[in-house]
Amino acid sequence: MEDFSKKEPGFFRKSTGKLQAELPRASSNKWAETISNTLRDPDVKKTLESLVSKIGELLKPILPALEAMGSTLLYMADAISKLPASLQQAIFTLMHRGWFFDPSMPLAHWWTVHNLITAGSVAEADQFMAKHFESRLVEIEGQLSTALPHRASKFKSGFAAHHRGEYDLSILAFLSQADGVCNELRGGHFFLVDKYTRLPEAAEYAASFEGHPLERIVHMALTARLPIQVQMSKRETVGLDRLNRHAVMHGVSLDHDTKDNSLRAMSLLNYVALSLDMEDGSSFSKAKASPVGSLLQIKTIQLK
Repeated sequence: MEDFSKKEPGFFRKSTGKLQAELPRASSNKWAETISNTLRDPDVKKTLESLVSKIGELLKPILPALEAMGSTLLYMADAISKLPASLQQAIFTLMHRGWFFDPSMPLAHWWTVHNLITAGSVAEADQFMAKHFESRLVEIEGQLSTALPHRASKFKSGFAAHHRGEYDLSILAFLSQADGVCNELRGGHFFLVDKYTRLPEAAEYAASFEGHPLERIVHMALTARLPIQVQMSKRETVGLDRLNRHAVMHGVSLDHDTKDNSLRAMSLLNYVALSLDMEDGSSFSKAKASPVGSLLQIKTIQLK
């Protein structure tokens, strides 16, 4: 099936220009109204209707909802207004399973996995995420070494151990480098808390994005207390089966050395080192640049 998210140069240049002219200073509580009004513009409407006619197959699963609301365009405006909250829910769910944001993963997949978890299909969700990060092993190692050449030998050791199936070693390497890289690039260690505020050390860096909803969501792992971070005395509250840095480093956990946990640890390293830079071309950057584009890219999202 043709990927319409790649049509931005032709389609979005015309339609999103009108949106972006009105959106820059719009408060979040007026976002839906602003988009809805903009989508009624004859030129924008004509362009969208032309595109919708070409993606009828994509819209078939949600046609009843569209008909009930009476307008495809109004449905799109409503969905766009819910994007930040829905994205936060999806990322929040996944990082509590130990999987961290990767902008190279299509946004639609975040909701797919989130819905699997909320439906109780946790094993299937983990398999989905593991497959994604396993497919990116070589690419991520290369990007890490290019971005942080002074750490390249450490990355090489971790990835080599993973490829050999020595997950005890790869997890240790990935977690230690994630903590060091976070301190180097994000203003504080990922696994340490400030002794005065009792917040994660990198929380101050994350707070600088508070006024930008989508950026704030992507950075929220730097402010949360996650299963991978909690003290050993609190592991029972989050699940003893979850990968936990303290249990690994202090020799308490004896069953963490699995491929999935190694991929989880690698996803954390990728997150603090690469994902938060969100270079042009990433799925997140495209979504941020074009609210309509993000909706079309999501395709299968189920918003509530």
